[in-house]
Amino acid sequence: MNKRKTILWSIALVLCTLVWGSFHPISKHLMSRGLSPLIMSFLRFFFAVLPMIPLFVAELKKNVKPGWKDVAVLCCFGSFGVSGFSLLIYYGLEMSNATSSSILVNSQPLFASVLSALILKEKFTLKHLFGVIIGLFGITLVVTRGNFSALSLSNTYVLGNLLCVLGAISISVFYIGLKKYVKRFGSTIPTFITIAAGTVILFAVALAGGAEFGVLYSVSWKDWLWIVYIGVLATAITYIIFNRALHAIGVIRSTGFKFLVPVFGAILSILFLGERANAAVYVGIGIVLVAILFIQGPVGKQNKNRKKSVNS
Repeated sequence: MNKRKTILWSIALVLCTLVWGSFHPISKHLMSRGLSPLIMSFLRFFFAVLPMIPLFVAELKKNVKPGWKDVAVLCCFGSFGVSGFSLLIYYGLEMSNATSSSILVNSQPLFASVLSALILKEKFTLKHLFGVIIGLFGITLVVTRGNFSALSLSNTYVLGNLLCVLGAISISVFYIGLKKYVKRFGSTIPTFITIAAGTVILFAVALAGGAEFGVLYSVSWKDWLWIVYIGVLATAITYIIFNRALHAIGVIRSTGFKFLVPVFGAILSILFLGERANAAVYVGIGIVLVAILFIQGPVGKQNKNRKKSVNS
């Protein structure tokens, strides 16, 4: 790939991470207007699945169609990787704040590396272990804001951040389980099925949980635009761009841009929500980012190992 295309894809991915970074402060704003985590979870994926329908139909015509067993497994993935993840994130966001939740949700590479070693038997070195250890320390700094005596589940802020961490773990398991299905059917088909299944489950949970959908009548047209933005742009479109970038410039380079998500999230939260973060939170952010870099490892070395694997 020539340098120009690499630059264009890099710009596209920076814009994706900026959009993902805006998800948390915008969601916090919408929940302050009376939208519950149950309703927000459902609306996000409802507006995400709609624009994916024509893409899904087009892919079915070109690729191998999944069998009923595959669909059933993918629906199970959608139950915890979409609905479970979304509920954990929104309830965590409600109890915590947009800055911390953005950081913790995007700590998923920390957990994905460990789970990949355990489930997929991928190589897990001492450097990876060091990254996990310091990453967990960084997360602890963010959760407690440097006050380690705050490590109590009775503290709403700590509990909210714990839910965000559980969300990061659930989405890590989701990606690992989805790996072989993406390889078999491409990215659009498994993504659509899991999101569609998760959306149905979220709607059922919202009804069972007594969510007051009547509140939607009082939502302003500007807030409706934010809701559509979260579903269509911050979920569906950015996922499509990111998945295409994986093929265009490689997994390592593309995934590396996700390090910018919590950075943009923190900046946007400070600018638009007036949130404040002390020195411990900023140190925690730095440690988490460094930890993820350790876990990912040098790009050149990974590419070299990949070539060796292909040649063998």
